[in-house]
Amino acid sequence: MSQKEKRIVIIPCSGASARGRLTYEIAEMIKQGLPEIEIVNIVPLMAKLEPELSIAQNADIIISIAGCDYRCELTACREVLEREPDETVLIGRAVREDVREYRELSESEKGEIIRKITSQILGKISRM
Repeated sequence: MSQKEKRIVIIPCSGASARGRLTYEIAEMIKQGLPEIEIVNIVPLMAKLEPELSIAQNADIIISIAGCDYRCELTACREVLEREPDETVLIGRAVREDVREYRELSESEKGEIIRKITSQILGKISRM
């Protein structure tokens, strides 16, 4: 199965903090470049709601983007899908430690973090 045929799903953190919001922006940026990739939100996945449940269950590759060390997206994979993500990226350390709210980040900081993590994930995808 070639990369083009593989069903890739990204499960980003769904938190409302700066880190959670950044994970979703990163997932959206990747999807803009690779529209065949699906994004599954943790909340409906944990509730086993469709279409998120089916999308995640039918994934060949799952990439989780963690906002912090709580790793809610990992819990969703383990408890609902009964599998580990194929790749995991933790963005928490890319964000200044004192930042809690999204508005505390400058546009240049947001852009730098999003570009760095997006590039890292795209590199992983290209090697799959």
